[in-house]
Formats: sequence, C-alpha cells, structure tokens
Amino acid sequence: MNSDLVKRKIVIFYHDSDGNRDIRESDYKHFYRPLNLMVKPIPMLKLEPVSCPAREWLFDKLRDLTGPDEEADELYLHFSGHGQSEGIPYGDWVVSNQDFADMVRHPKVKSCYFSSCQSGDLVRLVNENSIPVVIGTAGPNDIENRYAIDFQLAFYEGLIHCRSFDSAFSQARVLTKSKHGKEVPANVFVRGEGALDDIAEVHVNALQIVFHAPKYAEAHLIPPTFLDELRNISDGKPAILAYSDDPVRAAEFEGAFKESGWQQYMHLVHIPEGEVGKINDRGDMDPFQLQNIFLLLLLSHQHLLPEELRTHLANHENWGQEQYRIFCAHKDGIDLASAFDSHSIRQKFDSGHIFSFHDNPGELLDNQEFERLLHEQEIELSLRKKITLGFEVRPNREEMAVVYDMHKIACVFFAKNENEKLVNFLVNWIREKDELKFPVVVIDNQYDADLEFMSSLKKEIVPLTKKEQNLNLQFIDLLRPGCIMIFRYWEEELEPWQDFISEVLDAVSITSSIITEKEKPQSSAIFFLSNFSPDELQLPGNVKVERFSKPTPVNDEILETWRSEFSPLKFNPKVSQMVQAVSAEIDPNRFSDCCPSAVIEFVCEKFRIPAKQIVGL
Repeated sequence: MNSDLVKRKIVIFYHDSDGNRDIRESDYKHFYRPLNLMVKPIPMLKLEPVSCPAREWLFDKLRDLTGPDEEADELYLHFSGHGQSEGIPYGDWVVSNQDFADMVRHPKVKSCYFSSCQSGDLVRLVNENSIPVVIGTAGPNDIENRYAIDFQLAFYEGLIHCRSFDSAFSQARVLTKSKHGKEVPANVFVRGEGALDDIAEVHVNALQIVFHAPKYAEAHLIPPTFLDELRNISDGKPAILAYSDDPVRAAEFEGAFKESGWQQYMHLVHIPEGEVGKINDRGDMDPFQLQNIFLLLLLSHQHLLPEELRTHLANHENWGQEQYRIFCAHKDGIDLASAFDSHSIRQKFDSGHIFSFHDNPGELLDNQEFERLLHEQEIELSLRKKITLGFEVRPNREEMAVVYDMHKIACVFFAKNENEKLVNFLVNWIREKDELKFPVVVIDNQYDADLEFMSSLKKEIVPLTKKEQNLNLQFIDLLRPGCIMIFRYWEEELEPWQDFISEVLDAVSITSSIITEKEKPQSSAIFFLSNFSPDELQLPGNVKVERFSKPTPVNDEILETWRSEFSPLKFNPKVSQMVQAVSAEIDPNRFSDCCPSAVIEFVCEKFRIPAKQIVGL
C-alpha cells in the first residue's frame, strides 16, 4: 500500500482525575499543543486527546478505536499519567497490567508509549502481545515530569520528521540530556519474533524501548519518501537512486551493495513503486540540484517502464545536469527499446552507460567499468589498490597481538573489529609478498549471528583441499603451500568464540608438530577479529601472546619513498598527481601516536577502497 494513503492516528490518553491534574495540565500545555502544531500539516496523520475519568471510559475508547467504525489504518497509543507496578491507578481502583495489555492487542496498534512510572511489567506484557514497539519506564523512582514531557515531545518530533523508532528514541535522549544537563538511563531491547521470554533485567529510573522483532527498530510513523532520504544525506557522499521492476532483484542488489562495502562511499536509495511520480514532482527543496545522484534502472523483465519514468527520461534537461547521471542495467535478453517504448530514449544512453547482468544484479559491483563510472575515478580499482598497498607500515602493540607456533609455520593474529582496514592491508601485503596459492578464507557472522564457525570452516576448506578428512589433516594441506584465513565475530558472548579459537589453535599446533622444518613451507596467517581484546581470551597454555613492537612512525622519509614509487617516470602523470595530493594531506605529526591503522584508513578513504574490495573478495 502507498504510504501516502495509510491513515494514521496518535491517541493521547489522560487520566482525568484529581491525582493526575498536575501531570495532565503540564503535559497538555508543553506536549500536546506543540505536537498538534507539528501534526496539522500532515494530511494522513491525526492527533486525538482523550480524557478518561473512569475505567469504563478508557475501555470503551480502546474498543471503539479497534472497532469497524474507526477510519485510521494504524494506531499509535500514548498514555500519560501516574503509574505503579500493579497497573495504572484511577483513584480508588487500578487497571491491571494484564487487562491493559489485552485491551490494546490489535493489528492496528503499532506502538504503545506509557509515560508513567514503574511501567516495566506493563511494557513486557504489551510487547508479548505482539505490539511492534512499546515504550515505558522501569524502577520504583519517579522520572521528573518536565524531563519526561521534553523527552516524549522530542521522540514524536523525530518520528514526524521521518526518523525510525530506534533513531527517534536515540535522538530524544541526546536532545533531552542537552536541555536538562543530565541523562536518565535508557535501555533498548529487541526480542525474537513471537518470543515469550522475559525482557532482560530492567534498571531503576530507566526509559526503555522494546521492539517485538529486530525489523521494528527501523519502522516509521511517517515513512520517508525517497526524496526525504536524499534530502537527509548530509555527509556529501553521492547517492545511487535505484528503480527496479523486480523487488527480489532490488533486494539482491542492496545485499551485494552492503556486503561489498560500497555504503562507505555511496548511499543507496530505492524508488518504491508507489513513489515513481515524485521523480518529476520534487518540490522546492529539490535534492537533484544539491548533490551528486546516479539514477540506476535495474530491469529484469520485458515490461514497459512506468509512464512517469519514461517522461523523466524523455526530458532533455535531465541529461544535461553535471551532478546527475543516468545508467541502465538489464538482465541478458531484455529489449530496452520496448522497455522505454521509445528509440529516442534508448539513443540517449551512451554505450558506456548501459550494463547487463546474467542473473543477480549484484554482479554489477564486480564490473570495473561500472565501478569507475559511479566513483568517477580517473584510475581503475586495481591500480588504486596497488597505490594503497605501496604504503608499507606495520601494526603497533596497541592494535594487534600475535601467536606463533613452534616453527612459525602459522602466525595467528588477534585484533578488534575496528581494525578491519589494518588487517585487510596486512592480508594484501602478505598475498603480494608470498604469492599465496589459495584464496583468502573469510568466515563472518555479521549477517548470521547463528553461524557455526567450526562447521563453516570445514565447508570452506574442503573445496580448497578437495579432501574429506579431519580438520588437522586439512590444515596440513592448507598450511604447506601457505594460506590466509579471516574469522570475524560480532557477538558479545565470549564462550563460543573462545571454544572455536582453542580448536583452531590446537589444530595449528598439531600441524606444526607434523610438518618438519626441512619442508620450509610458506608462512600462513590466521586472523581473529572480534569485539574482545586478546587479554580477555583464555588461550591454551602451550601458546604465548606477543604484542607487536611499536613501528617507526610515519615520517617524511616514508612519504617520499611512497611518492617515488608512483613518480611520473613510472606511472601516468595523473596517477602521480593523485599520490602527491594524498601524500600532501598526511601530516606526520598527526599520525605519530596512532600509526599505522589511522593512516591506512586515511589512504583507503582517499582512494575509495572499501575493506571488502581491498581483500579482493
């Protein structure tokens, strides 16, 4: 359904009793009135205050909101007033937490905000009833009234300005802290879909937002249009504005875009089917005039493009903008003239602006010509890698640690995830120096928290060794010619990671005892990246962790050596000019204490080399 046609309503419930008069009056003045001014210009969003002097009034209103006569498609419920652990007090009686949770259980209800103290149990019960987003407080102490009001106003303001629930909650924390000079602790809980387990232990005086499933953290009250997303880009990076005639192919392209690391240097924004018309009606704040945008048409079927897109492509002005480029990528066999219903539109595309893919549009990201056009680089990616790898540095003791086996057949490195670029630099340096036979083995649970490292390792090794055998024997076949392995672990739980590391180290140790020094195999490198430092790991007693010695800081001599490697005598003058320009921006004093990962990240950033690309994956 087009998001512009979805009717939404925020309903604010006030406990209309003497005990709540102070909260109601302050809340109405400082929260409802300014919020109402924000909501009025939004056609498909309504704001309704409801006074409930008795329990029956509350229940009747909740019943009416979820009944057949209610016009709103989505309901966002806000309850303001005093609270207690057993439920919501109304004078001499209490609406129990369970009764409340049962009354708001309805597909139309998308969020519940309990602006009352001690609502931790209520939040848990409502969340278990499949309400996507629930907010409340936990603990026996009060949160100051004005703090609570300022926080909820900032929260809803963020939602109205197209922020996700998670983003709006985080922004409200920052804004309220800056206004009041203090911060109330806040917790963010994400539960599994349909989970019935208890929410983690709550803290005294804590605001908490609970998502019924991870996807709801990115849910919106007012979903941003693709124009909103483009306008909100503030980091100067260009954007790929993608239209696809197949949602499956669009998802494949987005997955490949993230996996390859392109999001470090470009934004990807999709044009939803219901928003195609906005490409011609962009309003006063036209993002097409403010930044570099690439329109990418991903065509997977022999379908006629929407009329709005064909009108856009037929407009000569859209082809003459310096900061706006139009590309087309189609599946093999698609007749573009039929898709455009116009030979004149087809002729507008230069041959270099049309690409094809066999099945998955993610293939485009491996096309160097496609990459060159989008990044507007004057030199190809392989040469940019060579330049970056030419800057030879070493890690320091603060960034990495290493374990050697008795014959130094394998070097096992430990680093934190934040040092990814440094590790990738070292991986490439080792590959270039030793000309290793096997491709890099990478096992990463960033996108699959349930990934089992040991079984995944065996699956990766078997195709390389072409042998079904135990892990120790497989390691022997890998370590003799030399190999590189990278394992990345993102979870907070240490034990599974600890067990896996121990198994790998044991296999390396056994392999080292079997291979003799006379064989002189290539040195192999195994990298463990995680959120833990090596000091937190309990390594087997037969290994010893050594820190790298601190390297020579980046100095003028190192910079001059790097520049001379890419002098005009050896390379195209444009290449030399780029190296000279980047070199001039490196201040040795700046990198004397944080060398080398900081300078490597700087050089990678300048040459637009994502971490995944520098490894060559």
